[in-house]
Amino acid sequence: MRERIVYLVTSGEYSSYGVDAAFSSLKRAFVYVDKRANRHIELYRLNDGQREFSIRRPWQIRMDKEGNVDQTWEGEPTQKQEERRPPRLWRGLVNFYVMARTEKQAIKAANEQRAQLIALNHWPTEDEY
Repeated sequence: MRERIVYLVTSGEYSSYGVDAAFSSLKRAFVYVDKRANRHIELYRLNDGQREFSIRRPWQIRMDKEGNVDQTWEGEPTQKQEERRPPRLWRGLVNFYVMARTEKQAIKAANEQRAQLIALNHWPTEDEY
């Protein structure tokens, strides 16, 4: 029996790492990658039981400046990247829009964005709603 291989196109690192697309041929994966920046191709043998993959989904995480989570929402996997909005202040809390596999990963990604906003002195100062 011929060995079956899948070529996964990935992007991001650590909590923002994810699979963007899967292909049955290396040629098709290269065509996809050539049209997009910062993508990588990973090769995996099908059904070897070594890994399980899940799809990243959009999440909205509401937290305060200290990193305390107020609320989380999981979006639909069909939501497009362009539909995500920048962080906005509401009653002292900021809504972060991230892509992640799990709620835990989404909170971590939102916390990284929170830390960046604070470090760059870009934390919103007025309610925008």
